[in-house]
Amino acid sequence: MDSLSQLPVECLQNILRLFDQNDDCSTLVRLLTTNKYIAFAVLPFLYRDPFRPTFHQRLPAYSCYTSYEMLTRMLLGRLPAARLSKALHLALQSDPTHPPAATNSSLDYLAHVRHFNLKLPDAWQGCFLSSNFPPHQLAYIQSDEFNSLFNSNSFTPSATNRFRTREELLQNFYLAIICLDAIWCLADPILEQLQIFIIPVRHLKRYLEIVDRFKSLEKVSFKMSEMFDDPFYDSMDAEIRRPNNDEVLQDMVHFIREHSRLFKGRLKSIDCLDGNAWQWMIWTSVEHLQRDFFRLIPPLSMPTHLASDNWRRFSAHPHSTDLTQVREFNARRLPNSWEDVTCNGQSFLQECRGLRRLTVNDFRAGAFKWAVQEKRDLERTDRTIGIGNSFLEQSVLSPNEVLPPAHRIQGLVPLERISILQPSVTCASDIDDIIFAFNQTLRHIKVCGQIQTDQPKSTPIGQAWIDLPVLTYLRVDLDTERLVVDQQLLSRCPNLTTLRLKDMTLNYSCQDIVACQPARLYHLDYLNLSGWAALTFDPTTLSSAKRLKTLKIRVRPWCFKNGTFSGFIPPVEELHQSYGIQTRSAPTTTASVPVVIRTRWTWDWQLPLLTRLYLSSEFAFLFEFKMLHGCPALKCLRLDIFSTTPGEHTRVICDADLCIPTSSRGSSRSTNINSLSKLSTSTLPSEPTTERICVPCLSQLSLTGEWVIDDEIMPRFLPEMFPGLKEFDLNGWSVTTFESLLKLFRAMPQKYDESVTLFISDPVCPSQDDMERLGIIDSQARSDINADVLAVKLASYDGRVHYHLLTEQPE
Repeated sequence: MDSLSQLPVECLQNILRLFDQNDDCSTLVRLLTTNKYIAFAVLPFLYRDPFRPTFHQRLPAYSCYTSYEMLTRMLLGRLPAARLSKALHLALQSDPTHPPAATNSSLDYLAHVRHFNLKLPDAWQGCFLSSNFPPHQLAYIQSDEFNSLFNSNSFTPSATNRFRTREELLQNFYLAIICLDAIWCLADPILEQLQIFIIPVRHLKRYLEIVDRFKSLEKVSFKMSEMFDDPFYDSMDAEIRRPNNDEVLQDMVHFIREHSRLFKGRLKSIDCLDGNAWQWMIWTSVEHLQRDFFRLIPPLSMPTHLASDNWRRFSAHPHSTDLTQVREFNARRLPNSWEDVTCNGQSFLQECRGLRRLTVNDFRAGAFKWAVQEKRDLERTDRTIGIGNSFLEQSVLSPNEVLPPAHRIQGLVPLERISILQPSVTCASDIDDIIFAFNQTLRHIKVCGQIQTDQPKSTPIGQAWIDLPVLTYLRVDLDTERLVVDQQLLSRCPNLTTLRLKDMTLNYSCQDIVACQPARLYHLDYLNLSGWAALTFDPTTLSSAKRLKTLKIRVRPWCFKNGTFSGFIPPVEELHQSYGIQTRSAPTTTASVPVVIRTRWTWDWQLPLLTRLYLSSEFAFLFEFKMLHGCPALKCLRLDIFSTTPGEHTRVICDADLCIPTSSRGSSRSTNINSLSKLSTSTLPSEPTTERICVPCLSQLSLTGEWVIDDEIMPRFLPEMFPGLKEFDLNGWSVTTFESLLKLFRAMPQKYDESVTLFISDPVCPSQDDMERLGIIDSQARSDINADVLAVKLASYDGRVHYHLLTEQPE
């Protein structure tokens, strides 16, 4: 006997409860087959909710028909034949001349079922039974008895029209009837023990007659079958569309009212049909109707969250619900009228004194004035607590410190996370209210999505913000032309770890750009700036970001041409002048001094943890490869210089891009002490030396746009700088530069003995003549031609076409 079977049943149940809490049905299923002692202990956990998706997790829930069929057949097979309808009885018989053998198992599976969620039939998947009908089932489907059954209980007209022949229609009707009968036959013996149950609207009257048997029911769902109660039926005639709508609603109310009378306080949740089922009614009427349903059941008992799963129950009893334990409110799937719910004449949010997480699509102007007032009242009553913008000590943590617990102010709501997913143009002032009211506790701010009203030219952010000492996550991603970031914003968020600011800036003039002030962001590990926030970012901030792992600085591409997206890059002369860059060809005169000088990108930061670097537009065009010397852990580098003005922004990589200057003094430390006598002869300054840049961890390289690397530079650029390269995206290269790359691979095959994939597209993807000249064959041709090819593979940008490179270029 195994050691598990020797445990007392209480200990065994505690172990099984852990598997159940982790939804580990696979382990429970295996234990069920161990021995009878363990099987009896496993059954209450495994069969409490036998139709949950994780019970059938070998395939996705919507594809688990085989598993559902096996379970349903097994459960039905344990019922007496007299309990089954004729259609269901025939469905379970493989041969009508041999009735199924009686099941002698001592395990009573149905006795442990508490949640019964067998799916209702729809127009596409019938039910739990396969549609391969044996002769005896076909004979029943074609009988007058079945035809009479169909005529008295047929599908909706829209479902009927989906089938090509009447034979197909009747067969699907048979499958649907079997499914509904199976729900009734399995549930009827165990109605007294069910805690959660789905009632098909088609059989609502049947269950209404026995409502007194649902003494354990805590949650009821009234579900429509798409085949019988099609919510998508689009007839314009209300009388034809749903002649029994009022009767269905009355039956639902009757069921809930009667159950509440018989078992007061037992029913705690109601799901009144699917959302689509209400489309034939005015939505305000639906809300009132559902609220009437939930008024028949008790209010929530000290909820810890408010969301779509319990909102209707709360809104039916707002004044009777204790909200002091609510930690999270998610209004993402709630009706727009959620703000109308009040408690004691004030916003219900004000009653949620423990609220920490808030998610909304949008909110009305002034929604958080109550929080602002509370903060100001506290400031007036207790001047010794630094809760404003001028608290006594700025909470800037050293790089080795961890964030302290959120500062608690007695009496204020400790909101930590705010997400606004569909902001309106007018919400900027409300966001300022949120920042002021909760600045001491906010850790996570997310404002993103499509602005609901007309797109504004610019949207300011941060102008009225005060210090946010514990904020670690800030994301503002809006469909606005310019997201104007306040110059001091980053300085007010010293402990950021994630920063993401994006807008729809497509083009601009350099003279309009005013840089933000640099900040010390010692804890930053993710930085993603796109648009105006990228253009106004002060790169000096990166000098303190030693923990940075991902860096993305871009301007949104918007012009689609030749199969690629291009972005705006200012004219080269304007770009250089804005940064104060003097080109060799430009004489240094007073007139040539730029009027506007932006903060220069020095590209000399030390970022030892950086693994991903994505740059586009002017940032990629001006990129200096010497930055890579300070990024030894870099794995992915993407530089996109696709420009909306082709031919103007061509980047030529020269020998100076491959090296960084080094001081001769560094090498003198290893000088032998005996050579000190020779120092007298070294009176002239040492000549400057250089060091080759190497990024050994980099495996993904993307240089897209008009890059130029000639035959002489290519061997020193690619294998020496990126020895671990596995993927190389060179979309936009000229054929000449592409040919230089192919020469390198042929000249140095030993450097690329493992597969390297090049991604190419127009205008790089060569013509048929160029392919023959350059020695490129597609993957299918290789099977026909016995030719030696390199390990390097070429693939189209979409990955659908693959090429190989011959080891020798044809004469």
